[in-house]
Amino acid sequence: MEYYGLHNKRYKLGQKIASGGEGTVFQIRGTDKVAKIYSPQKLNTTPEMESKLRCMLRLDAKIGGVLAFAFPQDLLYDKEGRFVGFTMPKITAYSIICAVRPTERIILQPKWDTRFSVAVALNLAERFLYLEKMNIVVGDANLGNLLVDEKGFVYFVDTDSWTITAPDGHRYATTQAGVARYLPPECMTGKIDYTTHTDRYELALWIFFILYNGCHPFLGENIEKNIADKHSPYFTANEAIPAESPDIEWPGKVIVSLFRTAFLGTPQERPSAGMWVSELKKLLKKLCTGSAVCPRNPRHYYIRQYTYSCPWCAVERRQSSCRMPGLASTAVKGRGTNGHAAAAGQIRLKPQSQRSGVAHTVVCYGAGLGLAATPMVCNGYRLLAAEMGADLPAWFALTVLILCGIGSAGLVRQWLEKSYKTTGQPWFVLAEAAALVTVLLAALGIGTMLVLAFLCFLWRSFLMFLVSQAGTTLLLIVIGGIFLYYLIFNN
Repeated sequence: MEYYGLHNKRYKLGQKIASGGEGTVFQIRGTDKVAKIYSPQKLNTTPEMESKLRCMLRLDAKIGGVLAFAFPQDLLYDKEGRFVGFTMPKITAYSIICAVRPTERIILQPKWDTRFSVAVALNLAERFLYLEKMNIVVGDANLGNLLVDEKGFVYFVDTDSWTITAPDGHRYATTQAGVARYLPPECMTGKIDYTTHTDRYELALWIFFILYNGCHPFLGENIEKNIADKHSPYFTANEAIPAESPDIEWPGKVIVSLFRTAFLGTPQERPSAGMWVSELKKLLKKLCTGSAVCPRNPRHYYIRQYTYSCPWCAVERRQSSCRMPGLASTAVKGRGTNGHAAAAGQIRLKPQSQRSGVAHTVVCYGAGLGLAATPMVCNGYRLLAAEMGADLPAWFALTVLILCGIGSAGLVRQWLEKSYKTTGQPWFVLAEAAALVTVLLAALGIGTMLVLAFLCFLWRSFLMFLVSQAGTTLLLIVIGGIFLYYLIFNN
């Protein structure tokens, strides 16, 4: 098939990429462009399409020299001079769902960490800010027209459906109905009128998806009804949020306040794209500091002044299913181009390991064992002191044990971070910390005795002492081995 541009440039169409109700998308031979050929029905129902696309030819598809939008680049006509479609740049990237779901992020970016998600959200906000300044309304921002690449750049396709205002003030409005779960409350009850306010809602919604593992802020049995009623479990007291979602407070109170205003406020109160860009830049800057990395998982970043422990580790512990409420049940697993979704499939996560409960039990038993071993350690120091010809009081042994405990404070802190939200019981966590300290002190105390014995060539006396305390020693070795195995292999 051959078509002609505005200046009689010839375009030869190649392989069909995708087709739908509006028309068909083809590769243009010998170029990095594609062509969208409208169906006769589409052209009959939208007589202003040609003039609208002419108006869009003036738009710059790049931001800072980087392609961002699949804007029309030329109009297409058949041999009789009838308008049939337009050309646009070919964009090959992943569905934005790959930046949302934890199971898909590794496909998008093998080196993904929390900062990458924030960077994608920031990039999306910058795109919306550009469009806001150009007085362009996206209208229906859904999974089908938002793409993202492995560098975190977001792309918009299907731009011919947007609401455009011409230089003379004429407004070319979209007629698309939209996907209900992505629309704001005012669009739930009647005619949909896309404005800057609806775009601001959808921007907040997609940022929420990206920052909260794809969970919908109005999650429930009937999402559309919750949207219309402005009922969100995230902003309602005593309502549970999904296990897949991190705590609402993790990005900080300012961003949470922006979400609250965007979802529960009036359309006029919704934060602008510029406000999102400003706050997401601040968040990304804070996450790029060395202190923001999780001690358990180097892919996890969080700000300690906002949340006590790593919210992403807490999600991994709680999560029992990979299904992300609020989004489609299928996930894009491959790359796609303009108007073309890649092959989809559903991914299941393996159940969380059950060794965590065993380790907690081990620590509890270790508490009593550690307390029982403390007199043994103190007595051991006195015997070693007698062999050395000195009389060391019991408080000396206790001082050594305390110093050893202070040295293990980092390990205790890591354990607390891993267990805090598993139980949800602060007192249990404190008791667990005390149990951990007793195990560490007993193990470190025997270790220091062993070092002293070898340094002073008193290893025979020390071995005799261990043999006399064989039962306690054996239990300490077993408990210590299990405990270390858990710390090393069950993170």
